[in-house]
Amino acid sequence: GDPSQPDTVIGPMVSTAHRDRVAALVQRAASYCDAPLLPLGSEPRSVGTHGAKFYPPTILFCDEPEATIVQEETFGPVLVVQKAQDWNEAIGLCNGVRQGLVAAVFTTSDRLASRFLDEAEAGMLKVNQATSNAIVDAPFGGWKQSGTGRELGRHGLLEYLQTKSLQL
Repeated sequence: GDPSQPDTVIGPMVSTAHRDRVAALVQRAASYCDAPLLPLGSEPRSVGTHGAKFYPPTILFCDEPEATIVQEETFGPVLVVQKAQDWNEAIGLCNGVRQGLVAAVFTTSDRLASRFLDEAEAGMLKVNQATSNAIVDAPFGGWKQSGTGRELGRHGLLEYLQTKSLQL
């Protein structure tokens, strides 16, 4: 919907060029992932001047770990689903991407939640919570190719300091 309306849940992309980039990534993936592509809606009727920037939330099933749609951050409303036969395969898929901003596990098992927190390679880990949103006073930042440094909280402040060792 229109990003200026408070009831909008999914708004437009930042630009038409970015919308086109996301659309191209999804279409390319749909051609080789050999699984259903599920767009969840179409362009909303009342998006004002933002209609050309809208891309519908999309779920894509892709079991190819090296696929571009798996390895690249889309920065769009795209969820890529992969199947795993067991925990080792699942954590391998989680850690097998080049980025590591945020990861989540949904489980009722305290043992699996603990393993996830020990083994997942991401800057922010969540148990039974969506990967969106961040706590404002907690460090925000990723591992691997997901940005550099930290924002927010004490760790974010430390990013702006230059440490000196004084020997008098």
